[in-house]
Amino acid sequence: MELKRNKNCSDGYAWTDYLSLQFTQNVISETLRMANIVNAIWRKAIKDVDIKGYLIPKDWCVVASLTSVHLDGMNYEKPFEFDPWRWEVSNQASSFV
Repeated sequence: MELKRNKNCSDGYAWTDYLSLQFTQNVISETLRMANIVNAIWRKAIKDVDIKGYLIPKDWCVVASLTSVHLDGMNYEKPFEFDPWRWEVSNQASSFV
């Protein structure tokens, strides 16, 4: 409502106007967390890679499952609940549990 009050009737909305709407950004972030259009990212190792003691040999393909991360209860409290308020800035370091 504040944005609407500050705009003239003939003024359209610009991208910077949308960026100033913090709660709208929270809704967008939560929507993308729950239903991202990219569910996973495929990559091919161009050399042997060690990740936390696991060897990924050169030329192997790996997949990073974004859905697995975004809907994991270890990363988000009540991960299957739509909650745009989880993105509100607080004294916590992150929105993780």
